[in-house]
Amino acid sequence: LRLACLLCRESFVEVHVVSPTLLFLPNTFTDLLQISGEWYTILLGSDVKKRIEENSVMRIFMEHIQGWDNSSLTFKFHVKIDGECIDISGLCDQAAEDGVYNVIYAGFDTFRIVEVVYSDYIIFHLISFNNEQTFQMMALFAREPDVSPKLKKKFVEICQKYGITEENIVDLTKVGKFSSLRFSLPKFPRYCREKSKKR
Repeated sequence: LRLACLLCRESFVEVHVVSPTLLFLPNTFTDLLQISGEWYTILLGSDVKKRIEENSVMRIFMEHIQGWDNSSLTFKFHVKIDGECIDISGLCDQAAEDGVYNVIYAGFDTFRIVEVVYSDYIIFHLISFNNEQTFQMMALFAREPDVSPKLKKKFVEICQKYGITEENIVDLTKVGKFSSLRFSLPKFPRYCREKSKKR
């Protein structure tokens, strides 16, 4: 585990970085509390690109992550299937292997955090096992609706270390207003349902 300090916004920010061969996930309540809060999906990457293309349940628009004192994590996000928004919430339990989390979603999924700046961004690596196909996925979430080109480039480089090519990365900040609607609307889930009813 390599711990670095970056000068950001005129103050030092801790960045936890992990190589592809190491595992890291905050396993103290303090760390989980720092992860808790609102997040936006910025970039998704996968070695099977169809898993993150339109109408895929893995093409997620993150809204909120909550850490708990039993080391569990709760995720709240949305997917868009055939033009309709679907709200999804899920509880992820820590696996027997420290730093690894399991969840049943599009199969049996296991994931960990690759890199995190609690006040800025977080990068996940996920492996999904199902009857059709085993695939891996990377996700960049941020506290704001978009991030700098420098951070996006860094994400691409991390994906490449896991065997995910740049062509298999999608930028969800460029797919319209879906990922940032809640920035201006007080209740994004309600907005999705109302839009669906008008169809």
